[in-house]
Amino acid sequence: MVYIKGKPLYPEEKKLLVSVKHYFDRNKAEFGSSESAAQMTADALSISLTTVNRVMVSYHKDPDSINIFPQERGRPSY
Repeated sequence: MVYIKGKPLYPEEKKLLVSVKHYFDRNKAEFGSSESAAQMTADALSISLTTVNRVMVSYHKDPDSINIFPQERGRPSY
């Protein structure tokens, strides 16, 4: 997954992020790493730790929030 800074994450990418985070939560002992599961997710997907935390917070508040497409940004076209 190639993430471009400033580009919003689409629902498929958010679902992938959540599933990878849950995988690292379940199997953290097997990896023997002192890093958090969120940090390992950020490293595995080449995105920032802040993005992982932001998506996970919105997922924990409302699990359906990861299915929402990002809003269009910028000036509307004529």
